[in-house]
Amino acid sequence: MARGATLGPSAFGSAAIRTPTSLLWGTVAGLGVRSARQAIAFGWSRNVLVHQIESRLFHRQGKAVTNFGRSLPAPQSELVQALVKDPYSFDFLALGPEMSERQLERGLFEHIRALILELGKGFAFVGSQYHLEVAGQDYYIDLLFYHLRLRCFVVIDLKIEEFKPEFAGKMNFYLSVGHRQVEGLRLGGAGMVRYLSRMSTPRDPLYAGYRYPAEIISYAVWLYFRFPLSLRMVEEMLAARGISVTYETIRQWGLKFGRAFANRIRRRAPCRGDKWHLDEVVLTIAGQKHWLWRAVDQEGFVLDVLVQSRRDKKAAKRLFCKLLKKQGRAPRVLITDKLRSYAAAKREIMPSVEHRQHKGLNNRAENSHQPTRRREQIMKRFKSPQQAQRFLSTHDQIANVFSRRRNQDTAAKFRAARSQAFTAWAEVTGVAMAA
Repeated sequence: MARGATLGPSAFGSAAIRTPTSLLWGTVAGLGVRSARQAIAFGWSRNVLVHQIESRLFHRQGKAVTNFGRSLPAPQSELVQALVKDPYSFDFLALGPEMSERQLERGLFEHIRALILELGKGFAFVGSQYHLEVAGQDYYIDLLFYHLRLRCFVVIDLKIEEFKPEFAGKMNFYLSVGHRQVEGLRLGGAGMVRYLSRMSTPRDPLYAGYRYPAEIISYAVWLYFRFPLSLRMVEEMLAARGISVTYETIRQWGLKFGRAFANRIRRRAPCRGDKWHLDEVVLTIAGQKHWLWRAVDQEGFVLDVLVQSRRDKKAAKRLFCKLLKKQGRAPRVLITDKLRSYAAAKREIMPSVEHRQHKGLNNRAENSHQPTRRREQIMKRFKSPQQAQRFLSTHDQIANVFSRRRNQDTAAKFRAARSQAFTAWAEVTGVAMAA
């Protein structure tokens, strides 16, 4: 056992580190500079140090998604961020997968020493089920700590289910109320917030490399494409729930994840109807006229869209070829307006298909343009044909999942269809949503 030994450059480059009496030479020789410094600063024994290495402490510390950079001054935000881990390891509880939140809280309370060791140096336990009262209603904080160095409270809200955006809003509520009701000591600017949640489903590889939870990403993409909202509106809606993310990040999520979700929906979709309604509508893009060609079936499901600069036979043939390639079969009936380009292209591509040309028969395709017009207004028109094609290809596929059908004529049928839509969306995104 080494006592007050000093290691020179041969062991750790240019670092000179004094080892505590409880560390063995064999342990110190296998450490890096950071591990040895942490052991000295916190006074860890050899067993504690081995435990921290085996639990991959240095890979978990400072990796959590927080709003500390925006809500706290630079020196304090860096310190708080370095103290937070993601995820926390509670293996010492030995609880099964069916544990409840109350069992988790009781287990942490009974193993308070091990919990404080896992949280890190400087934490002091204040209480569990800490009582707050607002407008005559009672609220309880699961675990409340105080950090001696930061001089602020640490609120821990225990969750054993998948992360939901409203959890962040609940935590912000605790912090706001705590400012006024916790006596004697103040609650730091943004507090130090951690959700101790256990994910019940594995993370989809699609989200690899992204620091935000999959639940937040899929929720933001769903909001943007499902409703006529601008990027800044989605940013504000997430901020109201305590989620700090910029509109530019949401735009990037829409480009990557929106397209991936639309492709998954298209691959999972059942065989669509055999009656195709085709129509075209003008789009003004950068002062130039373009035409949005759209095809829907008799149930209103959008089959495909195509943005072109022409409204002639050649453009109609391109649409037909794309539809035949994607659908894998020709329709039984083709319904269009009286544009002659449809008939000319149909005679060459699908001569045996019945073709009905009547403006009154094509209302289903005409109505399918309405969501596009609403989005065009919110987005202050499309910036380029490529952007319009990219956005509408994703938007229409997601709308197919959640659109209301003619047979949903009662509230019970509508709720059942909505639950099925959320289930389908969860399978596509790998994240469950509540109906």
